[in-house]
Amino acid sequence: MIKMSGLLFYMHDGPKAFRFELSGNLSGVEVGKLDQAWRTASSTFDGKALAVDITFLTGSDESGRQLLRRWSRAGARVVANSRESRLLAESVTGQPYASSDHAVGQTFEPRFTSSAFRAAVAALIFTATLLFPATASAERFVDKGGEKSDEASAVLERYSAALSDRGLDTATVNFEIEASLPGLQKRARIEAIRRWTDGKREYQFVTIEGDRLVRNEMIARYFAIDTEKAPLAAPITKSNYRFRLVTNTGTVSVFQITPRRKRKGMIAGELWIDNQTGLVTHLAGRLVKSPSMMLRQIGISQEMEIRHGATLARETHLQIDTRFTGRAELTIRERARGVEAEVVKNVAP
Repeated sequence: MIKMSGLLFYMHDGPKAFRFELSGNLSGVEVGKLDQAWRTASSTFDGKALAVDITFLTGSDESGRQLLRRWSRAGARVVANSRESRLLAESVTGQPYASSDHAVGQTFEPRFTSSAFRAAVAALIFTATLLFPATASAERFVDKGGEKSDEASAVLERYSAALSDRGLDTATVNFEIEASLPGLQKRARIEAIRRWTDGKREYQFVTIEGDRLVRNEMIARYFAIDTEKAPLAAPITKSNYRFRLVTNTGTVSVFQITPRRKRKGMIAGELWIDNQTGLVTHLAGRLVKSPSMMLRQIGISQEMEIRHGATLARETHLQIDTRFTGRAELTIRERARGVEAEVVKNVAP
């Protein structure tokens, strides 16, 4: 949903139609902002039926009627399912109102949970699931042309071998997820225990607190996707990415990673690899392709805690700049249960 003074609207991108639904008063500066939103969204129309639903408009000035008239002449269907909105539609088109076809879809009163916010949240959660790819088979990272140093190649060989270890993804972990909409001053947090059972993740919830909207629209959606769908990310391997050594600190090698092809879920940024174990200690960058036109940019960072050759904990941060609903943030913390004590026990003299 977008609220502009006396105007509310949301965009619905359906399989056959792209529909704007308006509520309130279409007048003044809101007219120009709405027109800009339409122009921004037009990149996703792709041959779909276009519609503007004015059923819940309560008024419009001349500039608003001119905007609707221009959209109508450009081929958009004007949907009006109330007496007042039909009169407005007829004054705009200059013709008796005719009901819209089935491709346009049903009318819903614009409200926050049925808005552009939902599209942004869906993309946010989709992005979160992209960060945990399925097990990657080992790949050799030795370049035939010898462009990488022997030391860098050795680090990448160890990294390749470490990819076959699912680590935290299949361990029993203490899990915490925080989600927030800073512009709306809304946030929520959930603590849980995550277990790997019969090839999928299961959660036992411990603490649930914070804003209901954020819990239902952000966090609950994450759990639904995480438990029902297989991971979608392409693993960070040589077949999917180019690796360029930036620096070697002696304990960690820093590589710049660039996707070979721009696909959803691919990241451009830096990957820090522990020289001894081949385990990742840090990942930072941005998605090279947005999963939704609602999103401008998606920033990603991950920090991993490595102890005695194993990944003990991982913290993931997502920050998304949406076009219409401000910034959305998601933080995911995972720490293996009982692993720290077991590791200490195994290395004790």
